[in-house]
Amino acid sequence: MHATDIKSLITLVIHPDPRLKTKSEEIKAVDDEVRNNLERMAMAMDYFRGIGLAGVQIGYMKQAFVMNYDAIR
Repeated sequence: MHATDIKSLITLVIHPDPRLKTKSEEIKAVDDEVRNNLERMAMAMDYFRGIGLAGVQIGYMKQAFVMNYDAIR
């Protein structure tokens, strides 16, 4: 998937969406679903020029976070 396609697939969850105050579920095991969602999160973070992104910010209600380390060095 190209980064230009990501905007059509992911809408950012923004305030005052109640999901932002909902506790996300713990990830018990890393499987293909988790890997795919982490990849989607990283692509969304890059597309929207973010430094970090939590799962809830794309509607993935798991305790997941991606960060662009190079952006903060």
